[in-house]
Amino acid sequence: MNTVIRAEGLSFVYGWEKDREHPVSEKVLDQVDLAIEEGQSIVILGENGSGKSTLARCLNALLCPTGGRVLVRGMDTAEEQNLYAIRSTVGIVFQNPDNQIVSSIVEEDVAFGPENLGIPTEEIRLRVDRALKDVGLYEMRGRSTYQLSGGQKQRIAIAGVLAMRPACMIFDESTAMLDPRGRKDVLNIMEQLRAEGMTTILITHFMEEAVRADRVLIMKKGKIIADEPPEKIFSREELVREAGLELPPAIRIRNLLRRNGVPVPDRILGMEALADWLCARKKDAGGGSHED
Repeated sequence: MNTVIRAEGLSFVYGWEKDREHPVSEKVLDQVDLAIEEGQSIVILGENGSGKSTLARCLNALLCPTGGRVLVRGMDTAEEQNLYAIRSTVGIVFQNPDNQIVSSIVEEDVAFGPENLGIPTEEIRLRVDRALKDVGLYEMRGRSTYQLSGGQKQRIAIAGVLAMRPACMIFDESTAMLDPRGRKDVLNIMEQLRAEGMTTILITHFMEEAVRADRVLIMKKGKIIADEPPEKIFSREELVREAGLELPPAIRIRNLLRRNGVPVPDRILGMEALADWLCARKKDAGGGSHED
């Protein structure tokens, strides 16, 4: 697999640039080593202040490391001539949809990024239409952005990034301010992008959003303290608790069932999978042994 992003000894201190002689002593990121391969789905977890969002901004060159380096397809984020190419390669969608809207018309907002990249007009038209279809808002392309719901605005923000054709997308708490329906819409788009082979990085505090990832990273005090598939991460309950986190709801129920003699298998991580397994087990009851 090809490496899209590599962090080597990445450190970051807010205030360093302003006062290099007397920098703040506490590092927000502290010697982070990380490699993200093409097509992987990554979830980053951690309590507030653990460094998640700062890491996201370093990965697409919105912030420049104060120690170590970040390479995006071999391009160093500290070199100014690389910034355009890096931000075209690694797109980012933030938490608040209202802060990401730059135009009053939907299709104009989605076109903003490609226009800044100098893409020809005909190509921009094709990209905007495709991106709006990908997020399910093509029929609303001429509508005012002020008429959209929070979830629709977030989907427009995603379309704006998609129109720049990135190799990787970072979702930095992108579902945090949405209602359940809006969250589901954004997560469905992420699943679609993942199925199409795009590299995705989700930063979230909703633990249930982590169970479908290829890798789950847990951060604490600026360090990555765990980097494993979700089934391994969530089998280490003590580690999760020490990081200030809770287990996903389905895994808490799974563990409770196990303590009461129900042999729920390790692969069951989400609520739908748990419900399906319990229904299948109920149907099989009395009909011989049940295969886990």
